[in-house]
Amino acid sequence: MKSEAGVVPDEHKVLVEDYENLIIVHSCFGSVVNDTIGRFLAALLTTRVGSVGFKSDPYRIMVQFQTREGAKNAELVRKILMKTNPEHLQDYLELSLTKSEMFEWRFVHVAKRFGAFTRDVQFGRTRLKNIIAEYIGTPLYKETLREIETEKLDVRKSSEMLRELQAGRIKLLFHTGKGISPLGRIGVKHKYAEIIGPEKPTKELMALFNRRIMDTKQRMVCMNCGEWSQTYTIKDMPADIKCPKCSAKLLAIVHPMDMETQKAVLKKLKDRPLGTTDQEMLERARKSSDMYITYGRNAVIIMAGRGIGPATAKRILGRYHVKVEDLLKDMREAEVNFTKTKKFMKT
Repeated sequence: MKSEAGVVPDEHKVLVEDYENLIIVHSCFGSVVNDTIGRFLAALLTTRVGSVGFKSDPYRIMVQFQTREGAKNAELVRKILMKTNPEHLQDYLELSLTKSEMFEWRFVHVAKRFGAFTRDVQFGRTRLKNIIAEYIGTPLYKETLREIETEKLDVRKSSEMLRELQAGRIKLLFHTGKGISPLGRIGVKHKYAEIIGPEKPTKELMALFNRRIMDTKQRMVCMNCGEWSQTYTIKDMPADIKCPKCSAKLLAIVHPMDMETQKAVLKKLKDRPLGTTDQEMLERARKSSDMYITYGRNAVIIMAGRGIGPATAKRILGRYHVKVEDLLKDMREAEVNFTKTKKFMKT
């Protein structure tokens, strides 16, 4: 990166400078766009370097790293700004927003409007985080995100700014290793408003996760005769299951509402014509039955995870797990990684 001295940032130029463990992005696009871009940067940086401090104003975005690696940190910021697909900005923002104080504050207000909380309720931050984790994906959770994105951020203008930057219509310039500029000095006079860090699996969150998995229902379908299937709640299912019709252990693991896989198995066994959908269901069933023969009840447990496909499931099951709790920890990590990476690849 070429170091630029004496550059005055404006609507056509963005200047990045490093100072100690700070990266200062001089971006003259107003408080709303800068806050949006700053939260987006923080979200992606936490997945690479851990917790970062973040602050913005109408003229700059500042990110505080844990280490003083100016050129390296500046290069990370450059890659994020220049390589991230602007279409995925909103997805990345949600990673940052849901761990912010802003989200917690707004969530409580929305919950009171929805009638989920009483008007005078009060929570400690740890307790509130655990409660929010239980509401992930619900209308209350989604409404909180929608209100923040509508009232506090500007995803459309921020996405357009990224497009202009990546197209070269807005220049991205760097001033590194030369001390802090007068413009940068103005920004560092104040303390950082927020610390954004990667999600950590507290005991309370792990307990909620474990309960969700163990309360999940899975259907077992016999691949050998096709004449038997049964649904079990994981916490209540026997350690060793065999088909009561043919005594086979070649059992597929499917969704409890899935009645079609068993029909496809019977078609296959009776040499009836199979459609494309039938073949796809049979392939999924074959993979899960292979895992059940090899790993037993642990295979049923892992198939209850969100976003955990056969390849990930086999990789996790191939590790040594002394207790079921060890398996559940690996599953939760896989779910978190899935949430962070889905739809985020640049096309």
